[in-house]
Amino acid sequence: MHARRRTKALLSAVLVTAAVAIPAATITAPAGAAPSYTITSTAPADGIDGVAYSHTFTGSPTGATYAVTNGTLPDGLTLDAATGILSGTPTTPGTATGIAVTATWTDPYTAITAGGGHTCGILTSNGSVDCWGDNDDGQADDQIGAVIATDTQTFDLTINATTATISGTVTAETGGAPLAGIRVRLLNGTTGIATVATVATDAADAADAAGNYTLPGLAPTGTYRLRFADTANGLYATEYNGNATKFNLTPVIAVTAGATTITDAALATAAAPLPWAVIGTANAALALTTTPR
Repeated sequence: MHARRRTKALLSAVLVTAAVAIPAATITAPAGAAPSYTITSTAPADGIDGVAYSHTFTGSPTGATYAVTNGTLPDGLTLDAATGILSGTPTTPGTATGIAVTATWTDPYTAITAGGGHTCGILTSNGSVDCWGDNDDGQADDQIGAVIATDTQTFDLTINATTATISGTVTAETGGAPLAGIRVRLLNGTTGIATVATVATDAADAADAAGNYTLPGLAPTGTYRLRFADTANGLYATEYNGNATKFNLTPVIAVTAGATTITDAALATAAAPLPWAVIGTANAALALTTTPR
């Protein structure tokens, strides 16, 4: 019995290191650097409206909890406090700015001793000793695990629209001058028949006719090719994207939801038409016989 009391007294003396009354406060005798926590994962990537999204916050040491401490997550996304997983299906395109996610890590005690007027524990991270009291019955109170460290990551998160865009500039193959008034036909499919949209490059009478065109609102899953034709003047040869002269030789344009794919074209000068002449006399049915020179 006496031996147990002496052992307890010696342990208390080792941890407290002074034979004084312990006030109702925390006394720390650090044995190393103060505990710290760092978020090590990169900032969340942008998402796409209507497409499942997931990002995991991680850090060191492990075991932190996570919370949004500033800003608002995009509609449809939630943060799991225990796992640090930001997930869901975004429902509204746009950019959420100034989002702050704070990780809170609690440094636990690995060894506890208690006396008539105090409790002491050793921190896991650095071996420092914390003592607090008065605990008349030698119990450990809510100071256990109260040493914490935090880190905050601030970022913007953009939810892109589900549609894609193709745009570019049409120029002359020789000299590189921009061509206005070129008809750009968007073909969706493998036959070249299904026309999704037709637009013209900058109007010929525009002051800044720069040969630009834009085809927005495209489904990311589409199979797209472009046909460029000088239907107004016939001065330039009709071509497809990739400088192809035939549809079946035209490469498919890959598009990405929320992004713009640049597809430029350089049109060759149209070949001069063959000279023709009418020889003979029209019959009663006005049928003509033509012969090339």
